[in-house]
Amino acid sequence: MEVIQFKFKASQGRSIYHDRSLKIKVLKCNADIFFNKQCLIKKIVPNYAKIKVPATSPAARKTQDKAQFTRIKERYILIINQF
Repeated sequence: MEVIQFKFKASQGRSIYHDRSLKIKVLKCNADIFFNKQCLIKKIVPNYAKIKVPATSPAARKTQDKAQFTRIKERYILIINQF
């Protein structure tokens, strides 16, 4: 098997690195979107969205659940609107 070597000029290095970092950003963004979608579908609250409410009444529990899922939805929408 033959090893292929690419020869780049010094001026091309920056654009190659820029393209690589852009690709990594897009992949991370896609992973975040997928993670948030799965959390919403399975009704799981990730650590970044947890909110503590001091009372243990049913109304407090309902408020806590809504606040946590609202936080996930906001983050999901924020990530989608970046691109």
